[in-house]
Amino acid sequence: MAETETEPQSTRRAPLAILAAVLLIAAGITVYIAFAAIRDNEARHAARLNDGVRAAADSIESYLDDRQARVRAFSEKYNLLLGFYAGEPGNEVLRQRIGDALRRDFPGYFTFTIADQEGTDLIDDLDGFVGEICKMSIRDFVGDVRKRGHGGADFRTEIHPQANNYHFDVMAPWTDGDTLKGVFFVSFFPTELRTILSRNQDDDHRLVIIHADRDPLIEVSTLGARDKISMRRDINLTADEVALIKASQDIPGSRWRLVGLTRPGLLARHRADIWFKAGIVISLIVLAGALVYWRLSRTGPA
Repeated sequence: MAETETEPQSTRRAPLAILAAVLLIAAGITVYIAFAAIRDNEARHAARLNDGVRAAADSIESYLDDRQARVRAFSEKYNLLLGFYAGEPGNEVLRQRIGDALRRDFPGYFTFTIADQEGTDLIDDLDGFVGEICKMSIRDFVGDVRKRGHGGADFRTEIHPQANNYHFDVMAPWTDGDTLKGVFFVSFFPTELRTILSRNQDDDHRLVIIHADRDPLIEVSTLGARDKISMRRDINLTADEVALIKASQDIPGSRWRLVGLTRPGLLARHRADIWFKAGIVISLIVLAGALVYWRLSRTGPA
């Protein structure tokens, strides 16, 4: 008699065990798919940012190389004129001739300076705009020219903070044959840098140039240089923004590092959306399992 009662119970337990196993497997697969979707989504954003950072960094490097070559060519072409002006810094006619030539070659340039081989500026164009950081850059460049020679000097540009005139410099040796006479440099506004960033940035991502030696100080963003950025936000990336960086690349010829980061909350929203959908699927699995269990529990031995 006991064997007769135990057999139906065993018969019912087997389908329930199978049902529980199926539910657990289905829920596990759903969770795995959710994790995979999150991973793939973040990988897609990282790949897009890598492409954007690489393209923008290459464009900025080409732009700086072009400026460097053209400033050097200008220094060689107008070598005598620069020498005359360095000897007569108060000569407005010579200053105007140099300015006109620069405007032809570099429309929208900010200012220019001639410094001697000790790194002391001989010409402080526009009355005092050559700040201490500019002078330090001049002295560093002169030292590098002496060490490596005229052709091998390594100049790394950066943003120089001047009130309402944040800019970067491009320097070239000012020579007389093989003799170093000093340094000639031209200052530019970061307008083209901002344009390059805007061209390679999309709605989901941000491209920002930071100072490689003073990370995470922002040098340039699509808002402009730090003087423009400071009107809208802090001039340093926050810890939360640093955590969102998915790609970075140093830019040769500068003290800049270009970083690409996702918009705040973008990946978190995507993760929440994926888990919401996974939750719906798991809820449906549980509901289906409950219905099957209910049917099995109502089905008894005849």
